[in-house]
Amino acid sequence: MYKKLRIILSVLMVLSMLASVVCITSVSAGAVTAQTFATGVSNGPLKSGYYQYYFVDSDGNYVKSGNKVLISKYTGKASTLSIPSKIKGKSVTHIGVYAFSNNTKLKSVTIPSSVKVIGQCAFFGCKSLKTIKFSQSTIDISSDSFDETAWYNSKPNGVVYAGKVALNYKGSMPKNKSIAFKRGTKAISHGAFMNNENLKRITIPNTVQSIGFMSFNNCTGLTSIKIPNSVTNIEQASFMDCTNLKSITFGGCAKIGFDAFSNTAWYNKQPNGVIYLGKTAYEYKGNMPTKTSITIKSGTTVIASAAFYNCKNLRSVTIPKSVKYIQVCAFSNCTKLKSITIPSSVKEIGQYAIGYYFDKSTFSYKKISGFKITGGKGSSAEKYAKSNGFKFSTST
Repeated sequence: MYKKLRIILSVLMVLSMLASVVCITSVSAGAVTAQTFATGVSNGPLKSGYYQYYFVDSDGNYVKSGNKVLISKYTGKASTLSIPSKIKGKSVTHIGVYAFSNNTKLKSVTIPSSVKVIGQCAFFGCKSLKTIKFSQSTIDISSDSFDETAWYNSKPNGVVYAGKVALNYKGSMPKNKSIAFKRGTKAISHGAFMNNENLKRITIPNTVQSIGFMSFNNCTGLTSIKIPNSVTNIEQASFMDCTNLKSITFGGCAKIGFDAFSNTAWYNKQPNGVIYLGKTAYEYKGNMPTKTSITIKSGTTVIASAAFYNCKNLRSVTIPKSVKYIQVCAFSNCTKLKSITIPSSVKEIGQYAIGYYFDKSTFSYKKISGFKITGGKGSSAEKYAKSNGFKFSTST
């Protein structure tokens, strides 16, 4: 699994260099976030007044045109600023990395409800920024987005909240620390508490929807966690390297990112084979025998990100009608898997989830030759097949 994480993070690192994005901060623990890297083909940067922007999709990837906008740069000198909810009729959904950084004129900013994501170091170094009006709908915020601002510097030590997001822990954490996130919290930020070995217990209220990328990574003091059913998204490496984490109570239908629980006591005690976490097929552990066929157990609702990544001996898989989500790279690099039947119950299929392998020579994903998908007419399976150029046949 560590090899898997290194591969994917290496991809992100290259993309970040291509985008000339480097964020160095001395305050926040989360120096890398899942939403840092915008990729894809664009027509930008475009300009409107003091704003530079790109068209993006819902995941923040660049597209040539669309209805969503990422603000990449603000060049104005206003002291009080209301970020527009639309630019040229397009909804502003993302604030990009470093978009407002080091603007020493800015004292007050209002973030509109259209904004869903605030990227890494977006307001870093805005030393005069004292007042920030957050929208309750903005729940995807990097833990270092507001480092070195007057707003952040004025906060007392302890958990810092940005609107409805638990942003990070400020100051030195005392030993055997217990944190109960306040009710109404909707998200825990990317990298928010990583490397805090003194964190002993966490209580997550049933208002939380998302646990961010590497949010509790390497919190070796954690021994048990209870994840409420309200959580619908657990991002990559969230609890990875929590080596003493033995007990995970989880019954919800969450999307789980790759390596979310790798190198935990819970993971290490699991037998080889398909590991299930609640209703999620989390991962295949160990070396897969040749010519393996797998039947996902009935009642499973999610096949997690990279769950069967690099399972090159997988020849066939049976997916039950209970499955609703097949996540990013779920069956990527399964080069002996030549066909798959996907039930109509599946609502969403992630990028490179099926029919792709990773080509190290070109550092890119390529399609498995002759890959075939069978599914219902008008289903997500048919849409995935057509959009990715795979052969599709209708199931009887």
